[in-house]
Amino acid sequence: MYDHNSRQLLEKLTAARGIRFRPDLLPQRQSALVAKLSLSALHWRGNGPPLLLLHGGALSANTWDMVCMTLGDDARCVALDLPGHGDSGWLQTYDIKAGVDAVAQFVDQLHWPTFHIVGMSLGGNIAFHLSATRPERVRSLTIVDIGPKVNLGATNNMRDFLQAADQFATFDQLVAGALKVSPRSDPQLLRYRYQSLVRLNADGTWSWRQHRHPHNFEDTLAKLREMPALASRIPCPVMIVRGGRSRVVTSDDAREFAALFVRGHAVLIRNAGHNVQEDNPRDLGEALRSHLAAAERS
Repeated sequence: MYDHNSRQLLEKLTAARGIRFRPDLLPQRQSALVAKLSLSALHWRGNGPPLLLLHGGALSANTWDMVCMTLGDDARCVALDLPGHGDSGWLQTYDIKAGVDAVAQFVDQLHWPTFHIVGMSLGGNIAFHLSATRPERVRSLTIVDIGPKVNLGATNNMRDFLQAADQFATFDQLVAGALKVSPRSDPQLLRYRYQSLVRLNADGTWSWRQHRHPHNFEDTLAKLREMPALASRIPCPVMIVRGGRSRVVTSDDAREFAALFVRGHAVLIRNAGHNVQEDNPRDLGEALRSHLAAAERS
């Protein structure tokens, strides 16, 4: 992923967002075998407390690249490709428990006694349930644009696009199609995102990296509905993040969700939709820096 062209594009994206580009921080990709499942992750070179980042559905670990650049040396970031995504292996069935089990075993292999965790959308659902089952391991939890009250219908257009994306023969056509669905998006950002989701061929054609499996929305919603009853099991500081333009979670619902935790608070990231980590990585990174520092002090 971090070839010359990708590095140049990432440098342009970070510069446009006021983020210092540091090539010395660029991660190494490492794989771990978890219960016969290969899990791939980006291990960033920053220092500081360990931070695990989980992406949303149909994304990959690279969605966190600009956030990790923002954090710099203030965290030791590991961004994981969830099962069925990016360069990780595939499962026969996908549900939240399978995701939690895989992530928990992956963290065990990192030999982190305790760690901070961030999850966006699908990753937020997994991060919450991991924190509720292993609260003694989690130093802080951040959940990005997901919660027990959620409007998943707001993502229908993008899900429909992904299901029909095979109609585009070339990578350039794929990016142009994505831009039609999300006309407010930065074309270069979309190009960077999809480079991590597909395999590019020399003739400009492409194929998916991710498993073309159906999402188990019934299980996803069921696990979201469990959150209010389980929130009190999580004693660490919790930050609930909402994108200012997001239609998936409202500000009232984010604040209500944060109030369920022993030490929860809600943060609004302006100029961001559902993919907060891509739309406004600098402000999300700064919010994470403060959240992690406060959790370390406590």
